[in-house]
Amino acid sequence: MSSYVFPVQTAFLIFVVAAMFLLVPWLIYGYRKDGFFSWSRFGVSFSLSFIF
Repeated sequence: MSSYVFPVQTAFLIFVVAAMFLLVPWLIYGYRKDGFFSWSRFGVSFSLSFIF
């Protein structure tokens, strides 16, 4: 079981970093469009970025 921990941790870290790089420009656009930062929009977008 311990042989699977490192690849899973690495994949999770890569996912978080990639999602942040992809979501930051989109969240900046949403902030400029609406005038406020929505944590719910961030959470939904972050969770859905795993699918794509």
